[in-house]
Amino acid sequence: ILDVVGAAVGIEHFGWEEVISSPLPLSRGWIQTEHGPLPLPCPATLALLEGVPVETSSLRMEMVTPTGAAILTTVAKGYGPFPSMRVEKVGYGAGDRDPEEMPNLLRIVTGEKEAGGRERLWILEADIDDMNPELFPHLEDRLRREGAVDVLLAPVQMKKGRPGVTVRLLCHEGEREKMMETLFSESTTLGIRTWAVQRATLRRKVMEVATKYGPVEVKVAFGEDERLLNIAPEYESCRRLALERRIPLKEVYQEAVRAAKETLGGGKSTSS
Repeated sequence: ILDVVGAAVGIEHFGWEEVISSPLPLSRGWIQTEHGPLPLPCPATLALLEGVPVETSSLRMEMVTPTGAAILTTVAKGYGPFPSMRVEKVGYGAGDRDPEEMPNLLRIVTGEKEAGGRERLWILEADIDDMNPELFPHLEDRLRREGAVDVLLAPVQMKKGRPGVTVRLLCHEGEREKMMETLFSESTTLGIRTWAVQRATLRRKVMEVATKYGPVEVKVAFGEDERLLNIAPEYESCRRLALERRIPLKEVYQEAVRAAKETLGGGKSTSS
C-alpha cells in the first residue's frame, strides 16, 4: 500500500502529464512467497502485463513485482525508446539487493516533450456493416475520450455489395487494450486488426495573433531548419469572431494567416 500511495503522491506532486516507460525486463528463476515457490515472472505480474511490451533479462531475480506492474500499467501512456524531450531533471531510486551484474536502480527522467519527431503508435481497424449509423458519432467520441490520438470513419463496400464503415484509430501503446475494449463494447465488430507504426511529426505550437477582428488562435508548424511550413487557424476561434462580427468565416481565416506570418517575421522562428 505504501508503494502505491507513494507513487500516486509523487505523480501528483510533480504534475507529470504523460509517463512513458521502456519495455519491462522479465527474468527467470523462482521466488519464495506465502503460497510457496513460484516461477518468475510470477503469475500476478504476467496477468498485469497483458498487452505490455517486455524483454528478457539474464538476471535470475525478480525484476518486476506485481505492485510495480500495477503502478506502471496504470500510469504509463506508452512503452518504447526514449522519447524526444528536453531533459529537466533526473532521479534515481536504489533497491536493497545488490546484484553483481548491474546496479539495482530505478531511473526517472523528467522534462518537456518536444513537439515534432518520431514516435511509435498503434493502428486499430475494424470494418462494420451491421451497425445503426446513429451510433457511430458516439463511438468516435468515446474513442477520443479514452485517449485515441486520432479516429477516422471511412465508407467502404463490403461483401455481397453491402455498404459499410471502416473505423480506424491511432493510439499509444499503453492505450491499446483500452481502445480495443471500447471498440468491442460500443460497436458490432467481431474482430479488430492491429499493427504498430512510426509517426513522424513537425515541431508545432499554438499561438494567439492579433487581427483586425480580434485575437485568433493559430497552430503553426516548422521544419527541421525552423522554416515555417504550415499555418492553421483554429476553427472555433475564427468561427466565434465571424459570428460576433457578422462577417464571412473565410475572411477571418485569411486575416489570421496574414497576422501569423507578420508576427513570425516571414517564417523564421526559434521559440518553443
